[in-house]
This record gives sequence, structure tokens and C-alpha cells, in this order.
Amino acid sequence: MTVALQILNRRIVGPAKRLPKFLVALILAIGVASVMTSISIGIYISSGVLSIDLSRPGFDALRQHVKNEGSTVNFSSTGPLDSQAFDSFTKIYNKQTTELQATGSFNDDAFSDANIGLMTETPVQ
Repeated sequence: MTVALQILNRRIVGPAKRLPKFLVALILAIGVASVMTSISIGIYISSGVLSIDLSRPGFDALRQHVKNEGSTVNFSSTGPLDSQAFDSFTKIYNKQTTELQATGSFNDDAFSDANIGLMTETPVQ
């Protein structure tokens, strides 16, 4: 075979060999994404999070009854950095640290509704 025929053969057969690999990779990616999505939806349903998800349609009335009882004080991201700003930040930081340490690292109540800020009363239906 001459060099010209070899080059022509590579140009014709080359893309044809790559196309099935691309299709296999595309199908494999879609398959993996579908399986992972199915698993995550299964976990979402079986864990019970579905029953407390207030963002779903039909829970508009319940969303209106949710109250944010805690007022979180935020540190201002603008302004001068003087001793008053540092004292203010230290006060906010120490308050949050004390609340976190009161829960305990390995306590079963660390993820209770009250500690993570969820409503504790039964919602009105």
C-alpha cells in the first residue's frame, strides 16, 4: 500500500472507530447518572425527609406557620476595623461558640429539632 492510501484509510476508518467509543461513553454516563439519581430519590423517600420537606407544592399553608424564633446577629462585613469592631465580633463569636459547646459533640441531642433550628411545635393543618 502506498503512503497516500494509508493516510486515506486512516481518515476514513479513524472517525468510525471513535464514534462507537463515544456512544458507549455517552450511554454509560447517562446510565450512571440515572442510577445515582434513582438511589438518591430512594434515600430521600425511605429516610422520611419527604414528609418534612415544606418546599413541596401543597404545603403553602404550613410554610406560613413556620416562625423563625431565633434572631441571629451577623457581623457587618463593611466598616472600619477598630477595637469596637473586634469587641463586637468577639462577643458574637463567643456566644455562638458557647451555644455549640453546650450541645456536646457526641450527644444524641446534637441533631434534635430544637438544636438545628426546626420548628418544635406540631404545625396547624
